Parts: sequence; C-alpha cells; structure tokens
Amino acid sequence: MAVGVMVFLAALGLGLDIGGPASTDGSFLDRAWAGAMLTISLFAGGFFLSSSRPAPVWTGAALQGLVLWGLFISSALTITALSSARATAFLEARLAGATASTADGLLAAFILLMLAGAILGSMAGTYQFSRK
Repeated sequence: MAVGVMVFLAALGLGLDIGGPASTDGSFLDRAWAGAMLTISLFAGGFFLSSSRPAPVWTGAALQGLVLWGLFISSALTITALSSARATAFLEARLAGATASTADGLLAAFILLMLAGAILGSMAGTYQFSRK
C-alpha cells in the first residue's frame, strides 16, 4: 500500500513538474514534495496495515508502524544501491544546492517525518477500526 501510494504521488508530482528529473534545481518545493510524498505514503501504509489486524492494540500498532518504516527504508536503500548510477546522480542532484549540514538536516527531517507518518497512520487505523 505504501509503495503504491508513493508511486501514485510521484507520478502526480511528475505531472505537475514537481520533484521530477526535469527539475534539477532542488528547490524548496521539490524537497517539500518529496517529504510530503514519503510521509503520506507511509501514513497510508500504516493505516492499511493496522486495519487488517484482528485485535488492535495501541502499542502493537506503534510497533507495526516502526517495522513498516524500517522495511520501507531498508528496501528503498537496497533498490537505490542496486539500481543504476542514474538514480544515485538524481539523489545527489536533489541535495546539490544545499550545504552539507543543510542536506544532512533535511535527510534527518525526512526520515523522522516518515517514521512519524508510519506510526501515526498505524495508530489512526487502529483507532478507526477498534471503534466498530
């Protein structure tokens, strides 16, 4: 679910010319779109994941969100590492306009936003479906 939503939002961004390969300047809008795209996709993945649980528990939902985030990050890093050099160049071009400390801060913020999205989505799905 998370990957499907991410692909949809990436295609939407390409259609709107936000964050795609044509925009190599790495503007604030491109970075904001990347962060929002990843956070929304992990929120949707966590929501879907917790809605399929038979007996939802808050702590279990938060743990499931953490596991979802970990699997998403590790698979994204593996795919990036195994893909062509073009993907690496694309990521480097995104952060080229920023200084090293700004790029590290943005990367840390994106990772924390993704973690929060996965955990909150998982907990929101648990709350939504435990009320039935």
